[in-house]
Amino acid sequence: MKIFPSKSKQTGDSGNSGDMKHPVANQHFGLKSILPQLMSPAMGLAVLGIAAFIFSFYRAGQLSSLVIPKDEMKDAKEKLSAFRNRPKLDINSQAIVDAADSSEATMLIIAGDHASAVSQAIKDLTDNPPDYLPTILEAGDILSQYGDDKELGFGLLERAVAMAPNNQYVTLRYCQRLISNERANEAEPNLTRLVAKYPQWPDPRIALSKLHIAQNQVPKALTELIEVTNNKDLGSKQAEQVALLLAQLGRVADGFAIFQKAAKAEPTSSFYAVYCKDWVDKNPGSYETVLAMVKSSLAENKNSENITRQLSLEIKHAALLLLLNRPGDAQAALEQSITHHPKNFDLTILLATAEAQLGQIDKAKAAFQTAAGYY
Repeated sequence: MKIFPSKSKQTGDSGNSGDMKHPVANQHFGLKSILPQLMSPAMGLAVLGIAAFIFSFYRAGQLSSLVIPKDEMKDAKEKLSAFRNRPKLDINSQAIVDAADSSEATMLIIAGDHASAVSQAIKDLTDNPPDYLPTILEAGDILSQYGDDKELGFGLLERAVAMAPNNQYVTLRYCQRLISNERANEAEPNLTRLVAKYPQWPDPRIALSKLHIAQNQVPKALTELIEVTNNKDLGSKQAEQVALLLAQLGRVADGFAIFQKAAKAEPTSSFYAVYCKDWVDKNPGSYETVLAMVKSSLAENKNSENITRQLSLEIKHAALLLLLNRPGDAQAALEQSITHHPKNFDLTILLATAEAQLGQIDKAKAAFQTAAGYY
């Protein structure tokens, strides 16, 4: 017996088909035939399986607080909330690099604690979403310089460039790290492109001049540096870099003339202000207050075996004295520090700065030339 009427009977030649006279009866008859199949043991097991599957999701939500420790859940929620409340940054702006450079890991680099900086950079990388560009750049920057696996650092930098191909500041940072790791040839195409696209921007030209020095192409390096010196808006840090590179190329007099201007720049925007940026940022107020804190730390660390920390504190101490317009005190402190660290670039360039501010030109020029050899 057929459950449903055949096609011919549904569309029969005449409207007098017997099966079409009682459609409700036919549907009722079909349902009665299907009910035994719906009530079969196999169908019952299938329904129970679907119900159990749905219920498992419900219970997973209820039991998550039992499976995941409360402290971890709270920490995760706080991190998510902090990330959501974080100001949104333009992916193509300098703000990306600024965010990376103001991180706790970068401040540890400035303090000379490279091992802790690497650990912090990795922690920041894992604590943030996998596509958060500032953290990727921060970790790549630090690991490519100080990590055990430098290739991991360069991989992160490459990822940062791929994520923001139109951000010239991210591309420049990648190139700078390639040059500092003696991979100048890899940096050259991107640097050449940046110089062509932003001819008035000094930083790519400075990096390109370093690249040409590494390649022993002195004329090309000089061409880039001379072009930079024509820029009237050169900052103190940029002027310091150009001066040192010119001295490396044998143009000591030209370099020292530029350095003198940089040394006498407004202290807060000077190249030496960066040496104590981490302490000043964490302890807003007067430089005198920060200087007292550095002196206290120097006294506590005096007999410590942590030479790196001691050196970092001595550099901050001298920089703060310069920021407070006390070049005489800075000179005395630096001369003492250099007896313990005779070939340190930072101490030597700060000494040249103090001597230039004191008008001791011959001493300043000699110290500047020595620093250029360490640069």
